[in-house]
Amino acid sequence: MLLEHACEWLGWPPPQNILEPKGEGAAVAARSAEQKIGKPLERAFPGLVVETGILTPDPLGPGTAAPLAVICQFPSGAQPEALQEAHRLAWNFSRTALLVTLEPHRLMAWSCFQDPGQTEDLRRVCELATPAGEPPSGTPEQRQIRELLHWVSLITGNFLRRREKHFPADGRADALLLKNLKYVRRQLILSGLNRDVCHDLLARIIFTQFLFHRKDSAGNPFFSKSLLAGRCGGSLRRVHSGFESVLRDKDETYSLFQWLDDRFNGDLFPGTENQTDEERRVAWQAEKDAVEPSHLELLADLVSGTIDTADRQLRLWPKYSFDTIPLEFISSVYEEFLAEDRGARFLGSAN
Repeated sequence: MLLEHACEWLGWPPPQNILEPKGEGAAVAARSAEQKIGKPLERAFPGLVVETGILTPDPLGPGTAAPLAVICQFPSGAQPEALQEAHRLAWNFSRTALLVTLEPHRLMAWSCFQDPGQTEDLRRVCELATPAGEPPSGTPEQRQIRELLHWVSLITGNFLRRREKHFPADGRADALLLKNLKYVRRQLILSGLNRDVCHDLLARIIFTQFLFHRKDSAGNPFFSKSLLAGRCGGSLRRVHSGFESVLRDKDETYSLFQWLDDRFNGDLFPGTENQTDEERRVAWQAEKDAVEPSHLELLADLVSGTIDTADRQLRLWPKYSFDTIPLEFISSVYEEFLAEDRGARFLGSAN
């Protein structure tokens, strides 16, 4: 079932209000979905045709309400790997609970509150075969899916209540990533690393990983093969295949950080712009002295997805797409840590 028939059958707005909404806020969200989900899919699967849009409560108004669903239409169908990647990207998008994929022969709905490591039975909310490409005739299963994905059900949130097991509150990419970072933060602090250094280091790890994932309009990452082959302008001693490799060498890690500081001077790096070169050098050295190779090994294990815990959620890092996760998340993590510290100091003084 493709989008035109789905809109009629499910009571959704017309296709143009999904693919190209006119409202200012909805248009921004739709362009973001295309850039963060549609374009990466086309780059990853040459020849794949995908049309990306959003279902939003008011596609014509100026509001910026969160989308009800991300829509990916594959007019010529999609291989299973492409559907899996569409779900991973929509999960990282972190702006909606639902992804709906449309192909001529089927409609599928996916939970964006289930991470890509979960079974397909949990990630896939429902599937409806439409072999003739026409709206279903009305079997009990078809009516059930229609009620679940109908416009009224989406607007009221009824679909979340009806399929509760598919939508755990803590299953979003941003929520799980914050949980991962809190775990590693706790381990770093327990090992003796200063809290402020720990916070700066974790924020810098996120920023650097973002740059490894960040791609331009042609699909070229910031850390391109040529940049890595050139050892970042000769700043590194050897060629690295990725961020994990850099983190396993303390000197290389700080060479990379200082190379980044020259290009993105800001709060993520030691020192301030009002300090002299000597003061900044001292600040860099103080942090480098505080950070042990074992701290960076822990971060390398996080980035590689080799940290194992009972719930296995620390293995999720390779599933994250830092080019897709909302940018404001980076600052929100830092604020979350600072708020926790303020709360801890308040409780400590009260006792």
